[in-house]
Amino acid sequence: MARLIVAFGCLFGLLSMYAALIQVGEPRFRAPCWTMVAGSAVLLCGVFGRLYNWPYDWAAVLAGGVVVCAAAFWNGRRAGAVHPLHHVIRIGICALLVLGFYFF
Repeated sequence: MARLIVAFGCLFGLLSMYAALIQVGEPRFRAPCWTMVAGSAVLLCGVFGRLYNWPYDWAAVLAGGVVVCAAAFWNGRRAGAVHPLHHVIRIGICALLVLGFYFF
């Protein structure tokens, strides 16, 4: 179960970083995109912390997840197209990741 959570966390962090880096070229979205890249990096640090038995890996996943979700919402507001279901799903995935890292 722990390996599945680590793989899912790594996938979520990498996909979030990829989604942010795709939009870096647009001048209007630079700040939210770089914020999302930073949050993804923190989340990935938590994933690698799990691999090295860091006791507070869940805190890094929580911090990275909050930053990723906030940056995604910020990016949606700037684009003028906030999709609530998309953000609810992203927040749910982050919550499940944090619970998985905390309990497993």
